[in-house]
Order: sequence, then C-alpha cells, then structure tokens
Amino acid sequence: MASKKFKIAMTGDRELDAKLKAIAAEEGSRSINKEMRGATREAARDIVRPLVLSQVPFDTGFLESQLTVKSIKRSRSKLGSSVGFREDLFRGDTFYAGFHEYGYHTRDGGVVYGDSFLRRPLYDSEGKIRSHVVNRVKRWAGRLKGK
Repeated sequence: MASKKFKIAMTGDRELDAKLKAIAAEEGSRSINKEMRGATREAARDIVRPLVLSQVPFDTGFLESQLTVKSIKRSRSKLGSSVGFREDLFRGDTFYAGFHEYGYHTRDGGVVYGDSFLRRPLYDSEGKIRSHVVNRVKRWAGRLKGK
C-alpha cells in the first residue's frame, strides 16, 4: 500500500489520531473503516435507539416495532449508522411517522408542530455518542498496536 494515499478525518484526540495514522500507513484504511462502522452502529443501537423508543408516539405500537438501526450509505467521505424505520419517512406503512416528526399544516390553515422524536435524541446525545465511538476505537487501536 505504499503508493496508495489515504486521508483520515481527525478525531481531535492527538493520541488516537497518531495511532490511526500509524495503522493506516501499515495496513490501510479497511480495518479502520470496519471498526468505525461497528462503533457507530453500537452507539446508535445502545445510546440513540433507547431514547427514540422512549419518545416515539405510541398508539398501536407499530412504529416501535418498525424502528431499526441501519448503516448509512457509504461514500469516500462518510460512514456511520442511523436510527429510523424500515422504510423512509413519508413512505410505506410508516408514512405517518414523518408527520409526527416534522409536523404539518391542516386544511383550515392551522399548524400541528412535530415533536422531533427521531432527531432530538440524536442531537441531545451528540457528546455521548462521540465519546463512545472515540473510546471504542481507542481500545481497538491500542489492542491492534500491541500486536
């Protein structure tokens, strides 16, 4: 992998950044990407999903049963996981979840405001998620460099 260039997003943690650069130089980016995907999935599952479940509008329990953690579409610049429904908002059997999330205008000109049950838990947990991901990747990098 000597001729292949690799860019890595910095975490802000100098110790971890140095370890990731060394791992990337020795082994390439695949193992780092794999660990980051696992770390973000775990954070979405263990931190965000329970908060979303506690705030999801409950009537029949159908929305709760359709809540999933999925990988976002990968690209060269991003990877991660999201908490959402099996189908996109405003589509399929869970289409009405979008109206709960974002709100809507009524026919008579009134407004029903959304309650942001998907976005609020994510934004409120941003620091916790970041700490979880950085700590998990740090442990992984420490074990890997120890070999």
